[in-house]
Amino acid sequence: MKYFFGFLFVPFFVYPSLNKISINDINSHSGSIIVVNDKYYLFGEYRVNNDGKTRTPNNQKITLYSSTDLIHWSKENDPIDLTKDPNDFEVERPKILFDKNGSIYSLYFHVQPHRKFSQGVGLLGIATSKDITGPYRVIGYYQIATGKKASTTQYSYEVDDGWKRKADGFYHDSIKLGQELRDFYAFDLYGDTYVVYSAEEGYSVQLAKIDLKNSFAINTFHRLLVGERHEAPIYFSGFNKHYFVFSDISGYRPSESKLYSFDIKNKKLNYISPFARGNQMDVKTTFQSQPAFVFKCINTGKLIYVADKWLYKDKLKYIWKSKYVWAEIKWDSNKIPYIDKTSFKKNNICE
Repeated sequence: MKYFFGFLFVPFFVYPSLNKISINDINSHSGSIIVVNDKYYLFGEYRVNNDGKTRTPNNQKITLYSSTDLIHWSKENDPIDLTKDPNDFEVERPKILFDKNGSIYSLYFHVQPHRKFSQGVGLLGIATSKDITGPYRVIGYYQIATGKKASTTQYSYEVDDGWKRKADGFYHDSIKLGQELRDFYAFDLYGDTYVVYSAEEGYSVQLAKIDLKNSFAINTFHRLLVGERHEAPIYFSGFNKHYFVFSDISGYRPSESKLYSFDIKNKKLNYISPFARGNQMDVKTTFQSQPAFVFKCINTGKLIYVADKWLYKDKLKYIWKSKYVWAEIKWDSNKIPYIDKTSFKKNNICE
């Protein structure tokens, strides 16, 4: 194994079945869903009560559940368990992809050594398996593009120049050991695998390409929205266009998630609007949620936005009990995606 710096109040619906199965409550946060042989597989963070004084398995495992109908769930073996790793990793936001060329499942996740979010440190964990249920073998933990400069830089024109200068400083400081990766999303784009993530201490977004044919090397990356503060990205496409949604950086408190179109050729993001539509509270809090992932329904092809509804009050005492929010992504007459109160259903979200 490698370990180095290389290379809602919701007034609508919180999906109840996701958190209750016949024996134990589902424990899965900030994860992703993949469909294999007409079955949904849900990967997510494992969270338990954590007093911060003693080592617990909180955020040190990735859990896996399966379902054919999004209502009844079965527990599978944990694909990642780092509870005994001497690095005392914090494990966050697992994302699963299938590499058709290599016929393997690649599981990506963000880790922080010794649970410390030190300046310039944020690693991408990579594990692979021939079978969706595992076992998964950890390939390594990596900073982004060690010793390399960004291929392109897109500066923001809407924020304080001081934030841009901060971003540039953190970026240059990280070139030698590689860029930090935090709060990321992994996705396929025309056969290539990318990760988009919060970087430069949260003062920019970066996009990096993972070379699956070269031992998952990460040598190419782009700086986006330099001078803006975003996290919790998701990616999806529709009507031949590509989109990202980001939340603001606000800890676990809900914020206004923003919708951007993605210019693939020039690697640039263009702001469109808030992702949520409704009254002021709905828009400013994205229906009390933070983006986690998007998946496509098996039978209907609908795109479903899934988000964490963090229980952030009481000094995060009950954060581990947080639930998901599920909402169908709608398209307006101009083919712009959004969610509103009609996106939430009391029955199967995919119907």
